[in-house]
Amino acid sequence: MQLRTLLIFLFLGFNFLLFSQNPEIDSLKNLSENAVSDTVRIDAANLLARKFRSIDVEKTFEYAENALSMAKEIEDLRRQANILNYIGIVYYGLGNYELTLDHFYKVLSIYEQLQESVQLAIIYNNV
Repeated sequence: MQLRTLLIFLFLGFNFLLFSQNPEIDSLKNLSENAVSDTVRIDAANLLARKFRSIDVEKTFEYAENALSMAKEIEDLRRQANILNYIGIVYYGLGNYELTLDHFYKVLSIYEQLQESVQLAIIYNNV
């Protein structure tokens, strides 16, 4: 009986270890922190934000804000717009429509600067 209990405990513990690790998230974390290219770090942080949306919303905002900060540092307006749009979508999902619109208007401003007519149409549809 004790052997059976021990085996069940080991089996459940082993399964927990298997499911607690996510190689994709680990790889993205590594890239967001250590990649040589700024754009790779930004894209990895942005993807991490997307991965964490259903797991931990606070982490979503943390990674998104990190990506946005890096995109601002290198003045990459397209990436800034993409990240701001995603943050707006997350706020929409949380029911915070004021912050949703705030982020969408920032995206709108960037795409007007870039004269991106297709992206402008998409963001107008969101607003």
